[in-house]
Amino acid sequence: MAEQQNDPPACPPFDACPRCAYSLRGLPADHYCPECGLRFDRDCVLYRVTNPKLFLLLWALILGGGLVNLRYLRYWSSWSSETVYNKVFAVMGLVYLVCLTFGVFWARKKYKSGQKVAITADGVFLQMGAIDDGLIPWSHIRRANTGKRGRHYIAVITRRDPNRIITLGEYYTFFPAEQDAQRFVNQIRNRIAS
Repeated sequence: MAEQQNDPPACPPFDACPRCAYSLRGLPADHYCPECGLRFDRDCVLYRVTNPKLFLLLWALILGGGLVNLRYLRYWSSWSSETVYNKVFAVMGLVYLVCLTFGVFWARKKYKSGQKVAITADGVFLQMGAIDDGLIPWSHIRRANTGKRGRHYIAVITRRDPNRIITLGEYYTFFPAEQDAQRFVNQIRNRIAS
């Protein structure tokens, strides 16, 4: 009896489709997303933002606002005898903390769902928060290069239509080291050449 060879499961970075977030667990390495039809193969790679400085800043604002507002929390215990001025600041402080806390959770959700770049069988898929370029087919990419802006390593993709340039890693850290940016660019060059 001949043994059946099953395809290995999808690589770990693709537990979910980068386009529609559909679970890809248990699917073979060479497959289409059952939900949106994005094609994957064994050489697919996913890059996510690795430097969440925004959240450190927001949590620092919450902590700082909380410390400043500790002064006004004492006014809640003697609310009826406080001046209007103290009451206004106590309410403003509470509103500030509530809004900032919701802002942190909203930004975290956008961060987790948003900032990613994937090399797929069909092309480069970009989703960077508000900027969603979707899928750039391999036939639309002219070249890719690496560079450095400040402390960030970047990858520059030049499209054929109409010679549009997309810079990855300029504002978000997709590539913690130069080797990561170079590996990303080499993967694109290999796909374009084949």
